[in-house]
Amino acid sequence: MRALILTVGLALGATASTRAAADSLDLTPVADTFVQGGVEATWDHGLADHLDVDHGPADLAYLKFDLSALP
Repeated sequence: MRALILTVGLALGATASTRAAADSLDLTPVADTFVQGGVEATWDHGLADHLDVDHGPADLAYLKFDLSALP
């Protein structure tokens, strides 16, 4: 049992010490739209100049990103 604890401890220590360097990349949305429940549920808001998202459970915003810059 003591050998198992030592093995697990060494494995966890080796995993914790091998961290990958993080790079950051700022992405700007290339498209967006929103969906509202109720009367506007079937309306196309793709050409709206704003995102109208409220605290209601049926109000959603969608953002599209160009991920071609990712490795």
